[in-house]
Amino acid sequence: MKLVKSAIACALVLSGVSAANAEDFSMDKVTFSPYARVVGGLNYVDNSFKAGISGNKVEVASNQWGTSYIGSSVSIDLGNDFDAFTNLEIGFGTLNGQTNKENTLFNRQANLGVKHQEYGQLSVGTHLMPSQDILDMDPMQFQSIGINTLVNGVNDLTAENSIMYRSPELYGVSFAYLHKFGGEVADSERSSASSFSLAYRNGGFKVRGIYQESADEFGHYTGGDFYGLGTQGQWINAKTHIIAASYETGPAKFTAGYQHVEAPDAGYLLSYTFDDEADMVWIGTNYAISKKLTANIAAYQLEQDYSGKKSSLYTVGLNYEVNKYFTLYSTLGYIHNNEVDEAFASDVGVNNHALSYNEVACEDVANCNGASQLGGYTGIVIKL
Repeated sequence: MKLVKSAIACALVLSGVSAANAEDFSMDKVTFSPYARVVGGLNYVDNSFKAGISGNKVEVASNQWGTSYIGSSVSIDLGNDFDAFTNLEIGFGTLNGQTNKENTLFNRQANLGVKHQEYGQLSVGTHLMPSQDILDMDPMQFQSIGINTLVNGVNDLTAENSIMYRSPELYGVSFAYLHKFGGEVADSERSSASSFSLAYRNGGFKVRGIYQESADEFGHYTGGDFYGLGTQGQWINAKTHIIAASYETGPAKFTAGYQHVEAPDAGYLLSYTFDDEADMVWIGTNYAISKKLTANIAAYQLEQDYSGKKSSLYTVGLNYEVNKYFTLYSTLGYIHNNEVDEAFASDVGVNNHALSYNEVACEDVANCNGASQLGGYTGIVIKL
C-alpha cells in the first residue's frame, strides 16, 4: 500500500510539473505528453435513502462533472511512419483522494502498442472500452447525471487483459474493436468482454453504432451487482446495443439516440424472475451562448421489460470556460419513477432509481415505490 501511495504521489508531481508547460516535450525520438484533470465542488440531492434513514444530502462533488485523472502518453518514432506508444492513466476522486478502483494504480489505462497514420493503432493492456465512445453523443458529455444514469453505468467500463484496434478515419468512417480475454483455464468465455464501435461523419452530421458484451466470472450475462437489471448497482455483465446521431449547426449541436441493454442470464440458477431487458431513448442539445458559456439540456427515458419500471431523467447544465485550464460548471437533474405493481415489486424491488445509480431515491420507508429525486452539483475543473 505504501508503494502504491508513493507511486501516485510521484506521478502527480512529475505530471503536474511537466503539464504546467501545457506542451509535449521530446527527447531524441521519444515524445512525452503528460496531462491531468481535477474536478471538485459541491453536490446536493433530496430524498436520499441509506440504512433506513432518508433525507437530503450535501457532500463534496467528486467525479460528478467527470472523473479526475492524471496520466501521460509516450510515443517513440520507429521510422517508416510507425510509432510505438504507451498510455498510463490514473482515475481518482476529490471526495477522499482514493483511486477509482481500489488497489489499482493505473485503473483507467495501462496499455502499449504500435500505430500508423494510414493503418491505425493496435494495443494491449488495460483500455477504456469502446462503449465510452458514446461520449460524443451524450448531451451531458458523460457527467454523472447523463447518459449513464438510467443504464447504471453500463457504458462506463474498462477492460484489463485486453487487445484493442482503432482505425484511422477513411471517407468519414472509423471504427474500434476491443476484446478482453477471460484468462480462465478451459473456459475462455469467463470474465471475457467484447466491444465494437463504428462511426460515420459527414460535415456537421455524425452517426455512431456500438455493440458491447461483458460476461461474469462464470461466463454468463447476469446483469448488475445485485439482481438482473436492478435499480441499484452498476450494470456490468450485460449486452448492449446503441445507435445515436448528432448534428452541429452554428452554435448548436443536437443529439438523439437509442440504447438496448439485456442480461439474458439474469437470475441464473435462481427461482425468481428478474428484469433482463431495458430500453432507453434520449434527446438533447449543446448550445454555445458565447465563446465561453455553453448550455447543456437533455431528457432520457428508460423502461424495463419485465417489471414495467419506467424512469425519466431531465437535466440542464452550464459550463463556463474561463480559459483552457479553468472551467466553472453547474448541473441540475430531476428523475421521476413510476410505481410498479406490488406483485412485481416483491420480486424485483420497487422503482426508486436515484440520480446516482449506486443509491436509491426514497421519500420515506413506507413510500419508496415511484419516488422521485431532485439534485445538482456545482464546482470547478482544472485541466493541464
